[in-house]
Amino acid sequence: MSINYHKKYNVLIEALGIISRYYNHYSFENLRLGLQKKSSYTNDMEYVIGIMEKVYKEIIEDVDLPQEFSIYFEPIGDSVGIGLADIMLHEALLYHQEENIIKYASQHFHEDSTEFIHALFDGNESIQLDNTPQWLMKELERMQVSDSIKWKIWCVYTNFDEYLIKLMSIVQPVVDKVKEVYPKYEDKFDKFHQFWEKACEEGNFSEVLFNCTNVSISQMDNVNVFPNYMMCNSVRLVTSSSNQVTLFLGLLFQGKNFIAGESFSREEILTRLKLLSDASKYELMMSLKDEPKYGSQLVDHMNLSAATISHHVNSLCSHGLLNIEKHSNRVYYRLNKQQVEYLIDAIRKDLLEDM
Repeated sequence: MSINYHKKYNVLIEALGIISRYYNHYSFENLRLGLQKKSSYTNDMEYVIGIMEKVYKEIIEDVDLPQEFSIYFEPIGDSVGIGLADIMLHEALLYHQEENIIKYASQHFHEDSTEFIHALFDGNESIQLDNTPQWLMKELERMQVSDSIKWKIWCVYTNFDEYLIKLMSIVQPVVDKVKEVYPKYEDKFDKFHQFWEKACEEGNFSEVLFNCTNVSISQMDNVNVFPNYMMCNSVRLVTSSSNQVTLFLGLLFQGKNFIAGESFSREEILTRLKLLSDASKYELMMSLKDEPKYGSQLVDHMNLSAATISHHVNSLCSHGLLNIEKHSNRVYYRLNKQQVEYLIDAIRKDLLEDM
């Protein structure tokens, strides 16, 4: 396996992160308060959040983001921060030429529109893709998203260039502002880069990544890793049908067991219990109890649409209850039994043990 760590941030994903923060009101203060509940919170993390909050304010005060564009950044399903804008620019996130993002994204959509479908369903190669309008319309009807999102997806798919130009009318000014502001702060994150560069040099990147994020990449052949400054404390794995794998790693993931299941906060317990109260999600976890499965196996087992399965696994993975593994050209999901044990222990301590 080849792990390539790139210190240079991706300008486009930083811009999308800034706009997503704005429209979805992702507060740095809420991030700070959530992290402070963890025993592994450090002064370095406080410093990083302060810097990124300053960068965000410096950029956002100089750009115009009309409310009518918020629908492009509304999260699709249970995934935080992944909206229609990310899907439209999926290929550009991997390979884009900064000089002409519109030309690049448009060319790739018209060469193979299945990439749009591929990104819409979380890059899961196990889904049996069909780029016919009839298939997409049927899948949209099953998706657990608002009717306005369904309609916008359909409009974008059937008239991609028009909506791409509209989207880039707000994205491009933010891209330009990122290029202006970010260079002033690049030296502020040397500790983050040194931590992950060391993991690459010592050959234990996969182990360190799993300890920090519960994301497994042990079976992937080639992975390109980029920092994702603006979406702090997030992990985003982007794949394409060409088997290109890119990992965007949010700031703050440092140190063994940063996500410490045994120290769940009350809020973290309740969030996971809410997920488990959904009968479909619970059944999905049960189906993974004995062995990992890929997407189409879960679709067949549970008799749900590929879109619904995709949303369920996305939500469970983001809260550490499932792990992601990639074998050959398939993405598998495995029950994270250790995190389930941590959750049960946290509930036992909270409800049964004396204070």
